[in-house]
Amino acid sequence: MKKVIRTILFVLLSIPGILAAQDSLSVLEKVYLHTDQETYVTGEYLWFSAYVMEDGQGTFSQLSKVLYVEILDRESKPVLRTKITLENGSGNGSLFLPASMGTDVYQIRAYTRWMRNSGPAAFFRKWLRVFNPFIPVSPEPVSEQNIKTEVFAEAGSVISGEETRFVVSVKDENGRGIPYRAMVIGSNLDTIRRFTPVRHGIGSFEIIPVDSIDYRIEVRNIYDSLLAAVPVPSAKGSAMSMRVSPEQYYFDVKVICKDCRNDDEIRLLVKQSGRTYKQENINISDGQATLRIPRSEVPSGVSKIVVSAAGRDMQITRNIFNEPEISGVRISMETEETGTREQVSFKVRADSASRLSVSVYREDALNRHDHSAMLPSLFLDPEGGMAVEDPAYYFNGEPEATELMDNLMVLSGADKLTPSEEIHLPEIRGQLIEARVTDPSTGDGMNNVAVYASLAGQPFAFRVGLSDSTGTVRFQAGQLHGERSLILQPADAQDSTSEFTIFPSYSTRSTPVVVPDLSADESIKTALEERSMGMQMENIYHGEEKGRMAPVRSDSLPFYGTPDRTYYLDDYTRFPSMLDVLKEYVYTVAARRRNDTYILRVFDEKSNSHFNSPPLVLLDGVPISDHNKMVLYDPLLVEKIDVVTSTYIYGPISFSGIVSFSTYKGNMQGFNLPASVVAEEFDGVQYERRFFIPDYDQPDEDTQRKPDMRSLLYWNPLLETGPDGTASASFYTSDRTGTFIIRIEGFTPDGRPLQGSARLVVRPGLYSEK
Repeated sequence: MKKVIRTILFVLLSIPGILAAQDSLSVLEKVYLHTDQETYVTGEYLWFSAYVMEDGQGTFSQLSKVLYVEILDRESKPVLRTKITLENGSGNGSLFLPASMGTDVYQIRAYTRWMRNSGPAAFFRKWLRVFNPFIPVSPEPVSEQNIKTEVFAEAGSVISGEETRFVVSVKDENGRGIPYRAMVIGSNLDTIRRFTPVRHGIGSFEIIPVDSIDYRIEVRNIYDSLLAAVPVPSAKGSAMSMRVSPEQYYFDVKVICKDCRNDDEIRLLVKQSGRTYKQENINISDGQATLRIPRSEVPSGVSKIVVSAAGRDMQITRNIFNEPEISGVRISMETEETGTREQVSFKVRADSASRLSVSVYREDALNRHDHSAMLPSLFLDPEGGMAVEDPAYYFNGEPEATELMDNLMVLSGADKLTPSEEIHLPEIRGQLIEARVTDPSTGDGMNNVAVYASLAGQPFAFRVGLSDSTGTVRFQAGQLHGERSLILQPADAQDSTSEFTIFPSYSTRSTPVVVPDLSADESIKTALEERSMGMQMENIYHGEEKGRMAPVRSDSLPFYGTPDRTYYLDDYTRFPSMLDVLKEYVYTVAARRRNDTYILRVFDEKSNSHFNSPPLVLLDGVPISDHNKMVLYDPLLVEKIDVVTSTYIYGPISFSGIVSFSTYKGNMQGFNLPASVVAEEFDGVQYERRFFIPDYDQPDEDTQRKPDMRSLLYWNPLLETGPDGTASASFYTSDRTGTFIIRIEGFTPDGRPLQGSARLVVRPGLYSEK
């Protein structure tokens, strides 16, 4: 990762405008998403709030300005994708779950472009259940075929004659642990140990291995049928091993060094996310060294102990887990019971000023549990991103979960994190577009080729880039919203030798996953029918309110700023030809005819004469080199014409004025682009959708008469507490009765996670007419 960062630093310094970001290049980002629920019905919206932290620093990241959010199926193929704007390390968005989604479990993941350099193991990931009421639930097959059995020695090494701990993992073909009984058998056929898994197919045993004996493990199912027989890692060739005993307040570490002499020095490091939190040098005595590491000196979550012997080519590692401290958010209400269509006010109190997100949803057979992905998502992230089954279980506080966690640390000890082979620059000013210019005859990148990039739409974006020695060209797209067309073309209209390949903005990589059970049975039938009916009624009666977008705060000026002249064609007599429009009232642009072809020239008001060279001519932000096509374009489709009447320098190119035609729809309606142009669909950041809450205090007869079957009563993606840590909010209940969960998650300014929950009971009864 350090090599990647150094390379990125060199690249960044070569890009104008990114020099100021060089002090932030050591930042490693970590994402957390709070979703409004864990279970959904197709036709509903999924709401989420995003927090991007500096990993290891505990502060909100100021580096990235765009977050990528995806819904993946069980094969890790994308089903839904979106991008949201980040401001000061946080943002929010929503996704509509279409009827094309089948009933299944789906993975939601989120990442910044900068995080892609660490590989997909660094992304935020959690599982969601989605039910399609029109597609029946199919039971998942259970099979003991293709069993995978793995045996790991603690710290990856075994020394003859020294007690060694081994951890065993037995998984089915879907990566889920299975119940089993196992025996450790020596080459003399003696049974040395018997053991069963703690949970999730993970168990452990301890033996004192001997060089002259080979060991194997026989794994049998509950019916005593043999599932697998695998060898135990041997002691041959190992020179150093490590034992770690997690205690309540510290970790006891014992290092065995077979080839070390007395007073030889052992170096021990405790590292997390590439940072060293503790370093200790200890001396060997009688072939071993011991050290007690206080938990207070170890960061929360997964860290790695690295042990090496001075002057020797020996190094061993072992993951450890330190329980995180998570602060509670206190929720207070005037009453814990209320009626339908009543206002509920509540107050929250945290330890300090904080950023929070709040969800209030109905508890039923679909939402049976008040699960939070906060702890496993933030802290259970073994370096290497190994697939973890039922990660929430590891945080239930039971002794069995503590034992299982330490077994998991042994399994995840090998550093499997695979950085990206590509270089992904941080998006410090908004979306970054990358493409490659190649010579089609050789496939090699072409250097120093000027390229135009256009993002058609309202407002449009136009950029100019110059390819580097690898043929890569980059453009700052900023914070444009919505779906658009990305159009690339060579600046030289005569260039017919270059080809363009646009790099995908979303990650194409994934990590191994353990798909959880859908956990669906007949008990959910009634709840599913109620949720589905409520969803349909919401969409019928409140669809318009649910679809409202928040105003977009963005600069609507084009790249050239305020033009010297703007002609709104509806202010003039409409002519049937563009040539007549230009002749009659756009006096700053002349259409000159040469050999049956028209070319445009801009009038330079400073020199009181027309430029001799052509201007930059744009149609909805797309350069048009063939001016004859613009002269023949239907003027009834054009809303306005902007004209810049002076020389304009943009990047490596200067233009003899600019003539920009804008259509009413912003989509170049009816214009055919030449073959040299490459066009692809491009997703801008999404428009922020406002969560709809009816107001039953308003005397609106229409509102009072509409049915209200909401299961999700309230969603607030950003509730900021004051300096004293307090904030208040309110919402209205619906016509639905039952128990509702108030769920709050968030972070303090120094990165400490916060969570809290409370229950509200809604009783049946008539609401009062307001």
